[in-house]
Amino acid sequence: MSAVTKSETRPAGTALADGFELSRLPGAGNAAVGALRTAARDAFLAAGLPGRRDEAWRYTSLSGLGRESFALPDGKAGTLDVAALEARVLDDVEDALRLAFVDGVFSPALSTGALDAVEGVSIRLLDTVLADGNGLQPGEIVTVEESPLAALSTALMSGGLGLAVPAGVAVERPVHVVFVTTKPGLMTSPRLLIELGDDAKLTVMESYTSLTDAAVFTNAVVEVSLGAGAELGHYKLQNESPAGYHISTQGVVVGDNASYDNFILTLGATLSRNQIRAELGTASLCHLNGGYMIHDRQLADTSSFIHHAQPDANSHQVYKGVIDGQAHGVFAGKIRVAPDAQRTDGYQLNRALLLSDTAEINAKPELEIFADDVKCSHGATAGSLDEDWLFYLRSRGIPLAEAQALLVGAFIEEALETVNHEGVRAALSTHVAAWRGRNMPSSLPADAGAEAIE
Repeated sequence: MSAVTKSETRPAGTALADGFELSRLPGAGNAAVGALRTAARDAFLAAGLPGRRDEAWRYTSLSGLGRESFALPDGKAGTLDVAALEARVLDDVEDALRLAFVDGVFSPALSTGALDAVEGVSIRLLDTVLADGNGLQPGEIVTVEESPLAALSTALMSGGLGLAVPAGVAVERPVHVVFVTTKPGLMTSPRLLIELGDDAKLTVMESYTSLTDAAVFTNAVVEVSLGAGAELGHYKLQNESPAGYHISTQGVVVGDNASYDNFILTLGATLSRNQIRAELGTASLCHLNGGYMIHDRQLADTSSFIHHAQPDANSHQVYKGVIDGQAHGVFAGKIRVAPDAQRTDGYQLNRALLLSDTAEINAKPELEIFADDVKCSHGATAGSLDEDWLFYLRSRGIPLAEAQALLVGAFIEEALETVNHEGVRAALSTHVAAWRGRNMPSSLPADAGAEAIE
């Protein structure tokens, strides 16, 4: 019997961290950053990629990701012109300041203004944040213990921004942060740090896209801190390569009487996971909503955890998915109400529209309540297109494929109605229409609903 080598006993997927010199990454001159990177890498190497024995990853296998080999950004952005970017981003958010990163590198040429273009908000590149140690720092909200993938991202973080709004300042102009990957086999670890002072207001949108058909890996971490009475509209579009992997870990601390409005639209990547954890202060408001449209063999996983730590807070979650082909949707949402969090109001709903017999959805809504004066509910539904509505549309001369597309559009547009910012909502709606144009008619049988009409 041959001896088992050390490499054969390593946790799964730890090769993703091999061969990268942390001292060459941003913030190398800051001892605290170096220690954080080392601790994060050690945490990832000790744990490896989570497997299906981990309850949080029960329905999502990362075995494909673990077999891939990736390179880190070399500090040189791939070739991309403004027209190519805008064709991929489609309708930008009206009047937004666009800040573009290409292959992990900030691109002034593809941005629509300088970092100081929006009055009232401090915008600094991650390199600067790590070098001077001022403001919200990586690891303060999403710690290295959060998850192995968050730890890997912290070890290799490069590219991203710190956004800060002082107390009492209401910023009207949205900030649109765009991450583009052009090089095959690239692993990027972007970091967004968003900090709002008391009674400050801001709207931020993130967009992730790729211009290569090869496998890429985006491993993002977002950390958000809202002061008392602050209001943040935070929206995201994920439309990466069909061969790509997208993992996002997000931590949010919502202060007393503060409001956090979040929406995520997932369209791309062969495997994507959005993991959000929010901690709510007294009388705060938190909306975690989203929509996903997937087909072929895509997998889209949403995991949310809302901790009602203080009384009188309100949380609302609605996620709606359109699943076609052999695609697989996953939703796991948990609301935890602490003993002192009396008068909590928490609502959670996941709805899935299955467009084929082989489409799949796994939903696991949870409530964990330790207070007695609460109003909490959750639910999950899945089904196919309503044949009565198909009949109604077809009986008025609308072809089957068009009728299906109309119903799918109406289903996901209902989710978009939860987006409070009109410009962001319009931009996301354009992407929904483009997805329908690329992928409809669906794989529903051509004679669906025909019997009723005949």
